[in-house]
Amino acid sequence: MKVLCYNIKAGVGTRLLNYFKSNPEIIRNIAHELSKSNADLIGLVEVDTGSFRSKDQSKYIAEKLGYSHVSTQKRDWTSNFQALWHQQLAILTKYPILETKEHWFSVGFNHLALEAILQVGKNKVSVVLTHLSPYSFGAKTRKIQIKELISMVGKIKGKVILLGDFNQEHLTIPNLKSCGTLKTFPSWKPDRQLDYIFVNKNVHVKSTNIAPCQLSDHLPIWADIEI
Repeated sequence: MKVLCYNIKAGVGTRLLNYFKSNPEIIRNIAHELSKSNADLIGLVEVDTGSFRSKDQSKYIAEKLGYSHVSTQKRDWTSNFQALWHQQLAILTKYPILETKEHWFSVGFNHLALEAILQVGKNKVSVVLTHLSPYSFGAKTRKIQIKELISMVGKIKGKVILLGDFNQEHLTIPNLKSCGTLKTFPSWKPDRQLDYIFVNKNVHVKSTNIAPCQLSDHLPIWADIEI
């Protein structure tokens, strides 16, 4: 089972100055690269689902790949700033999605974890995708979010895959193991790991790597695992 996580920065490219203008060609290229990856499960962060910048990117990419998908708003406040209001998390997969849940953190600018329960052969697998608050909101906020995330994931019975942009270096999650220490940010000269894939300790990690795909300010991280 190949798992991939990618912060696509809403298809605006690598430069901060482009944040308010999504590029349809970049989204097409992202969909193409994801298709080439042949990942069975994809977690996308910073997906625009229909603001002034773009159409629904998660729906577009899922249709291009022929995958099932679920997406959700990662902030619970209404804003006239539509570029932020429509920024979401999305899970795309070849497997049937049995159930979805939203888990809200008590603090933070980004404060949601999206859970999808998949049927993978005879196994039910809980996939949790998140995007923790950025550096500008402080380590204290992320510390609280990580504590709440650990508590939430710890209550899940069975197989777990936790992935996302954690905006945190040197991260560990009790009772889960990281699928590799790989530098994912910034994409043009990566010097730190902000994006992770975690799995149960009894899940075998066959291989892991980053994809040299400079279509965002993050690099995609992937892992080949045995459930």
